[in-house]
Formats: sequence, structure tokens, C-alpha cells
Amino acid sequence: MLKPLLVKLMYNRWFGIPAAVASYAAGAVPTSRKISVLCNFVPPRVRVDVPKRIADGRSFTMYGAGALDQVSRVMWWYGWDGYEKPMPDLFAALSLDSRCVLDIGSYSGFFSLIAATCSPAAHVYAFEPFPPPRAWLERNVAVNGLGGRIHIIPDAVSDQSGEATFYVPKSKTGLMETASSLNARHSPEHVDSIKVRVVTLDDFLDDQHCGPIDLMKIDVETFEDRVLRGGARSIRASRPFIFLEILTSADTGPLEAVRDDLGYVSGQLLPGGIEWQDRISASPHHYDHIFCPAEKVGRIEEVAASLGYRSTPARVGKSA
Repeated sequence: MLKPLLVKLMYNRWFGIPAAVASYAAGAVPTSRKISVLCNFVPPRVRVDVPKRIADGRSFTMYGAGALDQVSRVMWWYGWDGYEKPMPDLFAALSLDSRCVLDIGSYSGFFSLIAATCSPAAHVYAFEPFPPPRAWLERNVAVNGLGGRIHIIPDAVSDQSGEATFYVPKSKTGLMETASSLNARHSPEHVDSIKVRVVTLDDFLDDQHCGPIDLMKIDVETFEDRVLRGGARSIRASRPFIFLEILTSADTGPLEAVRDDLGYVSGQLLPGGIEWQDRISASPHHYDHIFCPAEKVGRIEEVAASLGYRSTPARVGKSA
């Protein structure tokens, strides 16, 4: 009877939060995290340790944001392996020898922080046009002392430079929305819209005189193909690994066309590894994909295998 009563008390923030804080102070971090899940608590700062299997001893800090940031919340409650596995592992491993990284749709900067932490030589360009998560991104960069290597760009990215409307959908969770987009049809209901500057990757990289690109992450809520088209010249020249979120609502036809035109192959990232696909298939449970230069498939499969992941056979010839 006592244990169910204690669990019920932990759901009450008046009891749960002090218990979570006290457990953490006493060194009982796993207990603190379990209680935090029950009472919806995230501490002001969350330490994120890059797994030893990738980069021993490296870590960074994320702002807790009052439990409103979906990423730092998962990092505190469930840890590294609780978030979009295996993408953080693969992204971190490829970051180790990267010097120029693009994080398009950075949100609060999780992947930017990974790249800059894993590679002391990396310069990361973090694009985030939505002001609220960009404020968290700025705070995360500052608290980690990475302002000289993570460059925050308040612009959206597409296939034409100029100005556009950026749509903020109604939150389904009460947390900070991650699904804001240039695509007005991405969500049936919007609570806000703002005018933002839009750049193409080719224009941006020309203006900044940076590159070649080693690694990219794109999360722009169904307009990923436009980002790729706007950076096609730079991508052809640099041949970076590209991680993407592909939603079930995305039109995969244009994505397949630009993938094939660039000479890339694509795979869906599943908890066990990489499933290479001729036809892009989005899943309601596994959004993450990788676009890999056809000539570098062996390298990403080697990296995946070193981390304990499997890969299905890739049909390199079709997309190359």
C-alpha cells in the first residue's frame, strides 16, 4: 500500500519536485529522473553526456526551459538513448572529423551542440527562424561557451531567397512547438504567423565563404526537398552526409527526384540500424532518414557497425 501511495504523491508537483531535487542532490540520479517523469520536472540545466563508445568524456549542457523544451526534457527523463535512436549516435560519430556542419531547423540546438562538442574544429551554422526556440538555442550556445563556433542564423532555408510567411501550428502537447514551417498546409490550425527572411544554402555559403560541407541535418516540416534544391550546387561539390526528418505528410516524390539527381542513396533510421530504400517510406514512429553519397555508403555502414547497428543492402546503382 505504501509504494502506490508514494507514487501517487510524486504526481503532485508540490511533493514530486522537492523529491526529485533532493534525490539528485543525494546522487540518486536515476531515482530523480523517475520522479521527474511523474511530476513533469526538468532542472534548470541538463547535462548531456556523449556516450563513451563515441567520444569518451565529452558533454554539454542544455537549458531546462521549465520542461517546455521537448529535447532537454527527454535528455533529462530518459537520457541519450531515449531520443530518436540511432540518429544521435550516427550524427555524433560523423561529427568527430567534421569541420563545417549545417543544422537547418535547429530548434534549441541539440544537434549543433553535438557537432561542436564532438569536433573542436567544427564550425556549425544553426538555422532557426522561430524566435522562442532560438532564444533557447542562444542560451545553450552561451552556457557551453560555443559562441565562436556555433553561428546562429535567424533565417529559414528554401529553394529561393527572399521573404516568406512562417506558420506556427497549435501545440498538441502544451510544449514549445517543433512543427513550425514555411508550409501553410503542414498543419490544419495555426496560432501565429510571422514574416521571416529566407535564404538558399548556395547563396548563404557563397556569402559566408564557408565550406566544404561535411555534415547536414534538415528538419523543416515537409519542405526538405526545397532545402536540398536550394543547396544542390554546394551539395554536389561537398558530398556531405545529410540527416533528415521525413514526415508521413511529406510528398516523397520530389525528395526522391532530388536525391537521385544528386547521386545519393537514402535510408530510414530504425532503432536497430539503417534500412536502405529505393522508395522513401515515412513512418509515424520513425521519421529520421539519412541521405548518403553513393560513393560513401561503405563508410556510413562501417560507422554504424562500429556502434552495433546493422544495415540492409544498399542498391547504390539506382540512385547513383
